[in-house]
Amino acid sequence: MKYYVKRKELENIAEKDDNNNFIVPLEKIQRLRSANVKEVIYAKWEYTKTGSPFSPGWINCSNCRYLNEYREKFKYCPCCGATMICCN
Repeated sequence: MKYYVKRKELENIAEKDDNNNFIVPLEKIQRLRSANVKEVIYAKWEYTKTGSPFSPGWINCSNCRYLNEYREKFKYCPCCGATMICCN
């Protein structure tokens, strides 16, 4: 599992060694709280034909395959939260 910490907190606990380089002891890193971050997922809306002459088709999220029946290109997928890279 990945853990993230804030850079500023690391800078505050850093110490200098004999060569004037910054070092951060492992014990101090382990005491830091994890930062509140979220992985960014990118996707795009993909057009799917229905095969019917009466229906114009649907658009799906390329990440989770969410079926967007309204054919509205949201900036984010309402199902998985992916950021859409092709919104008009």
